[in-house]
Amino acid sequence: MMTWPSLLTLAAPETFSHELVLASPMAGRVVALSSLNEPALSQEMWGCGVAINTRATVCSVPFDGIVESADLTRQRWVLKARNGLRVMIQIGVLPQSLYAERLQPQLKPKQKFTQGQILTYLDPVWLASQLGELYCVVTLLSTKQIIAAVPNRLDQHVDAMDDLLHLYLNITKTR
Repeated sequence: MMTWPSLLTLAAPETFSHELVLASPMAGRVVALSSLNEPALSQEMWGCGVAINTRATVCSVPFDGIVESADLTRQRWVLKARNGLRVMIQIGVLPQSLYAERLQPQLKPKQKFTQGQILTYLDPVWLASQLGELYCVVTLLSTKQIIAAVPNRLDQHVDAMDDLLHLYLNITKTR
């Protein structure tokens, strides 16, 4: 199986042109995708990112933007920031379908949102009973200009809206 070089690193690069900070959509313990028992995620086939082991009842959006798409049968949303960054948020690790049971989505596709707005309410106890441990997976889908993604508190607890990932970019201006 093919694997991609990860952008996830523990230190900022020496040179970069911009830094973006991605907020945590949920409270919980931050873990690397490589620690998850799902090959597509652990091998970063959709992109690099982190997961949050959680028991929270609310998932919020980590930046200002728009809901690009929602696949509620898979508990996943693709969000697009105003700067073009695309992020997938998925409730649960395995791609099994729970048909959005025990989720109460608050945002619809093509709907604009502001950072901290509630994406969905959820029942973490029931979901954990169906999925095993409950994770909120945050995956970077658009990584063209990102040269490094540094988790703020890997293997530590974060609260919702705490800094989750620092994204370092090289953006060259063209005329």
